[in-house]
Amino acid sequence: MLIRTACQVKACSFSVVQVLVKDADNSLVVFLFALGVDLLFPRQYAEDELTWRRMCCTVGVDMDFRIIAAARPSIAYARDGVKFFEERLRPLGKVELRYVKAGDSEAVSARLLEASEGCLRIAMDERGENWTTREFESRVRRWQLQSVKHVAFLIGAADGHTPALRAACDHVLCLGRHTMQHELALVVLLEQIYRVHTLLAGSPYHRD
Repeated sequence: MLIRTACQVKACSFSVVQVLVKDADNSLVVFLFALGVDLLFPRQYAEDELTWRRMCCTVGVDMDFRIIAAARPSIAYARDGVKFFEERLRPLGKVELRYVKAGDSEAVSARLLEASEGCLRIAMDERGENWTTREFESRVRRWQLQSVKHVAFLIGAADGHTPALRAACDHVLCLGRHTMQHELALVVLLEQIYRVHTLLAGSPYHRD
């Protein structure tokens, strides 16, 4: 009953919050987000603080994350890491792993673009921006407010992405300035997505 009532309130009221933040800068977006969710989901209706925060982080849109990578991990530590974070993410948000057939850079990039059609695309590439975890969290909140439904992280094969793929993406993101094995990059990316979801849910996992 609680969730059903909250969803009804969200459906009729969120457009007002959207209008308020449409042209706001990032700091104001975060402030209005907090103000808006407090109005839409009053704290007294939630069983506890964590439940309230989990309800709040769903405001705006039922957004899912897709990680699309070239071939499944073949190294044991990567398979174990992927399984570990998939299990931890399951109760927090919608995160889906998809794999395309391996090949050379041109072929893999074409498959990644095809598989991510209709998504906000983020190419994982050492040439990209290096977001902090808090910057990542802030962008996720903004995407929610902008009604982004699908976010796709694209991980290429050993030869990396083509310039055409990078140009077709909304963001190019690196996980550090080191060259990283793509299977390790997959595990690190999953951990960061998990970390952001715990921030949205109010979990104490992250430490600044």
